[in-house]
Amino acid sequence: MSFRLRNLRNPSLTLTLSAQAWFGVLELAQAYEWIPMGTVLAGLERTRAIPGEQDPWSWDYTPEETRLVLLEDALNLADALERAYHDQEPGEAWYSAGLFMQTLAAPPDEFQPAIGVIQQTIAFCRQGAFLIERS
Repeated sequence: MSFRLRNLRNPSLTLTLSAQAWFGVLELAQAYEWIPMGTVLAGLERTRAIPGEQDPWSWDYTPEETRLVLLEDALNLADALERAYHDQEPGEAWYSAGLFMQTLAAPPDEFQPAIGVIQQTIAFCRQGAFLIERS
């Protein structure tokens, strides 16, 4: 399973990440002070829940159905990943298949997304609001 991130204004701009890489990106961003705003059902604006109807808001960034990440949340995610990126020292990580890395200070089973994955996600999030789709 993987997740395709699709820019809201330019649908041809996409980033596809494996589930493990996407989960790692989300966890890393939260470790660097990203506070998720939550996602919205695709096509719906932020509204108050109406009693008896489904609330369009969710905290789910790994959805079964397409969800929207708003501009502010995308930029905050990029900022947190930027902090993580700058916190990594080039000499302290080794790479495994280019997708994940392990710092020397981390336990052997604790991997983070590789620098390249972090860079690509930062660049993508800086482009604005995006949809999360399972692929």
